[in-house]
Amino acid sequence: MQQIPSDRLSISELPELPFRLASLLCFLFLFPRVGSSQAEYAGTVRDSINREPIPFATVYFDGTTIGTTTNEDGSFSLSLSTVRLPATVVVTHLNYQLATRKVEQAGQGGNWLLAPARNEMAAVEVGDRNNREKNIAEFSERFLGTDEWSQGATLLHPDRLRFDRNYEVDTLHNADVLVQRYGLPDDLRKVEWSIDGKSLTFEQATDLQAQSNGSLQVDVPALGYRVSVDLQRFTVDYRAGSTYGLGSYYFEPYEGPDGRARKKHRRNRQRVYYFSGQHFLRALFEDDLDRQGFATYEMIDGNARPIDLRPYLSHASDGEMTIAGLQDRPITILYFHDRRGQPLPPDRRKRAAYTSSVMVVGGPEATFRADGTLGDSPIGFGGAMGASQVTRMLPSDYSPSDAD
Repeated sequence: MQQIPSDRLSISELPELPFRLASLLCFLFLFPRVGSSQAEYAGTVRDSINREPIPFATVYFDGTTIGTTTNEDGSFSLSLSTVRLPATVVVTHLNYQLATRKVEQAGQGGNWLLAPARNEMAAVEVGDRNNREKNIAEFSERFLGTDEWSQGATLLHPDRLRFDRNYEVDTLHNADVLVQRYGLPDDLRKVEWSIDGKSLTFEQATDLQAQSNGSLQVDVPALGYRVSVDLQRFTVDYRAGSTYGLGSYYFEPYEGPDGRARKKHRRNRQRVYYFSGQHFLRALFEDDLDRQGFATYEMIDGNARPIDLRPYLSHASDGEMTIAGLQDRPITILYFHDRRGQPLPPDRRKRAAYTSSVMVVGGPEATFRADGTLGDSPIGFGGAMGASQVTRMLPSDYSPSDAD
């Protein structure tokens, strides 16, 4: 068989090759873009009632930096070159209801019909008719955080938030003395004193619930992202001491899609990543916990015993893994790191610093993705990895090598 030269072939050399091979090379030479044009997700967005195109709708892959806006004719195109499938596409517009769709493989089309938005902004929050400013302040503190990553962060379009609370009835004895000493909390409602003036019956909020009607915008200068958030549910449970959020996120880096981030942003993003649940889940998916600095334990009879998580894992697809058999069994996660926060393998952990976290699987099974994201999967983290503020979030297409 004739050897094909390693340097570039000229058209004049093609006749010396077998006919089929020469034809193929000629086709690739003349049409070099055929392969790359298929690595995209394209379609149109229209009104579900009149079928008119919807311009300026935002279309993005959930949790990534990959997004765009529709053209005047409602068309759009998203690159798949850095997307790990399956992935969720989100389409949002202030005048329409949010829509999502799972993309399983390259080549799927994307024709969307959006339903007009319900006029819900006129609804007044139940039980909080005069407390909207207070609700926004509490939400902002919980959603943005109060640590170094939240410094300078701003929440835009808070008018798109709707709030609700649940209440429970409680009675305070010796209330006359306590109220005289400390005053009456302003978050109580339906306050009633007993006949003797000694006891106080009242309703007190047990949680704060929020959701958005349209996208919220969060500017995070510490990490160099502008984040669009379509918030489906955000709950602060006072009794459990927990915060839970579910929504869709689109990250727009300050440097743009093709630029290079500033050094401080690269450094900060890497610091946040290494101490995150995203880092742990990626390492778990790749069977790389040791090299990535992690050790896992389970408390049994008051003793911490190492646990191998691999027997509990199975592949749901090329890009997803299922964890089963660990429901409500808290798993302690130790992360060993150097002074820069980067992972240490087992042979370098003697007297090394470490942080402690807890992972809890809240169902018989839960799915997580190769990029370290969860969607609405019932996996929760506490401790160092439990921080859920948007100012500590990274896009699913982030790579720590971007800091180099």
